[in-house]
Amino acid sequence: LSLSERFEEQAKDYPERIAVVSGDIALTYAELNEQANRLARVLRAKGVEADQPVGVLLERSADLLVSILGVLKAGGAYVPMDTMYPQERIDYMLQDSGAKVVITSRAANLSLSLPSTVQAIVLDDEDVQAQWGAQDASNLIPVAGLHNLAYMIYTSGTTGQPKGVMIEQGSVGNLVDALYERVYSRYDQPLHIAWLSAFVFDASVKQIFASLLLGHTLHVVSRDVSLSGEHLIAYYRTHRIDLSDGTPAHLHILNESVSVTEAPDVKHYLIGGEALSVQLVQGFLHKWSGYRPVITNVYGPTEATVDATAYTIEDVESLNVLLEKGEHTV
Repeated sequence: LSLSERFEEQAKDYPERIAVVSGDIALTYAELNEQANRLARVLRAKGVEADQPVGVLLERSADLLVSILGVLKAGGAYVPMDTMYPQERIDYMLQDSGAKVVITSRAANLSLSLPSTVQAIVLDDEDVQAQWGAQDASNLIPVAGLHNLAYMIYTSGTTGQPKGVMIEQGSVGNLVDALYERVYSRYDQPLHIAWLSAFVFDASVKQIFASLLLGHTLHVVSRDVSLSGEHLIAYYRTHRIDLSDGTPAHLHILNESVSVTEAPDVKHYLIGGEALSVQLVQGFLHKWSGYRPVITNVYGPTEATVDATAYTIEDVESLNVLLEKGEHTV
């Protein structure tokens, strides 16, 4: 099944379950599916078809998730773009990817100018909202499958121009299945999952798709909250988060939150992005008495679809095994 068909199965089986929470907005699986179907029809009317790249220039939000699913349902591949990017980088990505359509907002559209050859779908524009709302909300007949593109993510460009990495839908499906086997199969109830990573990094892929294709609830954590240990722990506790992604820097931020005496209560952390030191994990597991979360360290290049390896630290004993071997990183 394609990614959109797998999501549609969840929407059919659990229509009233909350799919996404972002600020004051909460969408059920049925609502998210219907909004994405309507947007997909708008995109198809603008000529989007299988493998066609579509720029997504939005802040992380419920609308962002609607946009990703809408692009996939239309058959296209989404190209994530950060609203903080300079104009030159946006121009380069549009030209290099060949994207002719960009989904954006009024705020992003004001700060950046799109070429005249690119059609902008400004989601919070009144005319667009009217057109969007008038579309049929039923599922579309798929035009893309496992060997069609899911997304095109651009590398940081530290060694020259950024390079677009093209990933097929089947590869994302394999990632979700592997994450289920290694992580999610431990838990038999729907989880509350926190999404911290930037949309333009491939770490976001495992959070978005593992959550929405496996029937969990995805909580979109704002950039400001993710950078404060105190705010992040409060968010975890308020939203009863079971699983969170993060980098070693996030564990360090949590370790440094000296004014917080209550543990985050997150059951499982997926930590990646850079080397994870044994010392950092040791400090984290000893910070709150009686709090023993599971930490899975994941790593992989973007070209290998996010993660290629994983090592799970179940408890202090499994960490001691690494220490006995003289390992300094997980």
